[in-house]
Amino acid sequence: MSHVIIHLGYPKTGTTYLQRKIFSQLRSEYSIVTPEFQNIGINIRRLMYSVESNTVDDSQIRSLSNGKNGLISLEGLLLESMRTIEHGNYVRKPLLKSLYGLRELTKNFSEITIVIYVRIQDELIHSLYVESKIFHFDGCKKLNTLEKYINSVIKDNDVGFYYNFSNAIKEIREVFSTDCINIRFYEDLKCNLDAEIEFWQSLTGINLDVVGGGENIRSVREGVKVADSRNAIKYFLIESKRKYFPGFKLPNNFSKLLRRAISKFDSNAKEEIKMSFVDRKIINDHFACMNSSDEFSHFIPEHLVSLYCKGSES
Repeated sequence: MSHVIIHLGYPKTGTTYLQRKIFSQLRSEYSIVTPEFQNIGINIRRLMYSVESNTVDDSQIRSLSNGKNGLISLEGLLLESMRTIEHGNYVRKPLLKSLYGLRELTKNFSEITIVIYVRIQDELIHSLYVESKIFHFDGCKKLNTLEKYINSVIKDNDVGFYYNFSNAIKEIREVFSTDCINIRFYEDLKCNLDAEIEFWQSLTGINLDVVGGGENIRSVREGVKVADSRNAIKYFLIESKRKYFPGFKLPNNFSKLLRRAISKFDSNAKEEIKMSFVDRKIINDHFACMNSSDEFSHFIPEHLVSLYCKGSES
């Protein structure tokens, strides 16, 4: 029986660590597709575009279903759904369309497992905003400060849509079997790594080494995270691509070289962005009730219920 595991993020939940340190250990037994590593000779950026637009072709399907089990880790499908800015306005990209693209890509597998890592919303909002501020949210006057962003998340259903984890679960259930969804927690990945590795061992049937180390850490002190520095060349290229070549994907190696070259022109200091205690309380109080919903609450382990479901009481 052929089995494919689809890991969808969330972004900022240890995804890069999993891709670099854990999933790469499966290369001999699995066909792997991640932004960090792939072993099936496929252009991942082009594949991402095909999945997002639900235009997957037969060659991509055959490359993945080549007799091995499969592992697909594409947190960008959720990430882009949560941060897309078009013509100076936020536009929520539909995850649902990408999920149908994933279903087409994996149609030759007899068993599908979906894995999603979530993170308490105040930390998720802070981390995702900081990662995306300079080259995404700064392009929208409504979202160009953390305070504005938090206000929009709380009051605007579109900006806050996927921070309600039940919404993502509902869309996944619309496309895939309800029995194939596994919800995992960033807090466990951070504080109980051995147990998370045991989960991946049981899921893949492969013995995995426990490897430490954080990836893409942005926290610099309590309540403060650091955003990328402003780079006029990078911003111009990103905006030009969005406007004129939205479907164009550079080869991975060339893209890495280009990023390195552009980074040499960074002359601005990185920006530190602080989330206040009051903002944290507002977010946690707002999402505590949503986290207690039937769609999501039964996934929450007992030791995390107070964190996710009791708001500022916790």
